[in-house]
Amino acid sequence: MTKLEYIWDTIPNKRKRTLPHVLERHAFMCALRHLGYTTVEIAEITGFDHSTVVYASKMHEQNKTDKRYYFHYERFYNAINSRTALNQVEDDIRLLFKKRKAIKERLQNKF
Repeated sequence: MTKLEYIWDTIPNKRKRTLPHVLERHAFMCALRHLGYTTVEIAEITGFDHSTVVYASKMHEQNKTDKRYYFHYERFYNAINSRTALNQVEDDIRLLFKKRKAIKERLQNKF
C-alpha cells in the first residue's frame, strides 16, 4: 500500500453521496491534482473513473468557499506535499551517497 492509498483509506464512507462526504473526496482528488498527479493516476488510487476526478477539479473553485471543503483540501494537500518533500530529500541523500561512492572508487583505482 502506497502512502497515497493509505491517506485515501482514512476517508470514511467513500460511496455516500451526502455533501460532507463528497466534499472530502473531492478535496483529496484536487489536492493530488494540484500536486501534479494525472487524472488517471488519481482514478487508480481512488477507484473512481477519471471523469470523476475531472469533475472534482472543475468544482474546486466553487467548493473553496465551503469551510469544510477547504479544511479537507488543506489537510490533504499539506499531508501529501510534506510526504513528497520528504521523499525528495531521501532521494537527494541517496544520490549524494552514490556520487560519493563513485568518487571514492575512482580515487582508489587511481592510486
